[in-house]
Amino acid sequence: MEFSIATTWDARALNHTPVVVTLTRHSSGNDVKIHIDAPFFNSPPNPGGAAGQPFTQLYNYEVVEVLFLNDKGDYLEVGLGPHGQHLVRMLRGEKNAVKEQLALSYTATITGGNIWRGDAVIPGEYFPEKVTKFNAHAIYGSASSRVYESLYPVPRGQYQDADIHRLAHFRSLEFQRLLPQNHESGYKSSKWNSIQ
Repeated sequence: MEFSIATTWDARALNHTPVVVTLTRHSSGNDVKIHIDAPFFNSPPNPGGAAGQPFTQLYNYEVVEVLFLNDKGDYLEVGLGPHGQHLVRMLRGEKNAVKEQLALSYTATITGGNIWRGDAVIPGEYFPEKVTKFNAHAIYGSASSRVYESLYPVPRGQYQDADIHRLAHFRSLEFQRLLPQNHESGYKSSKWNSIQ
């Protein structure tokens, strides 16, 4: 499944090649692979966190965010940066993180100074049961020149500021094509079941 982030957060056209997010079933059969093809803006520059490791403030830097939501309001946020840092959080209800800094197999490369690619393998147990919707965002720039781009933007003029956690604007995803067991009756995730 391939998706192009072709608009700003408020539905304005872009003036550059869009970020492309590709979702596939990992060869293990139990996990999901996310592949990113993106322009590299280097803005702000490398935050300095170790490549391949969680970085709690990644949302303040150049990042692609992919979020997976179920009908109960549980969702998984996966942030992937061009320098190899990542941010993975499980949330129960809008912006209510219940687990953070989850480990991830993730690599990123910058090519020619203007393109970056990332590959992440998301363990199946990180996803809440019966994922039905998602959204994806590309974010870069600093302070007042921070730019937010969205796969599924909000209607122009409805909000004053960008916010990737507006769950009402997520759209359908045939997640069972990626991870069939996620939609089976009796599906259990040790990660989600451990949350009180």
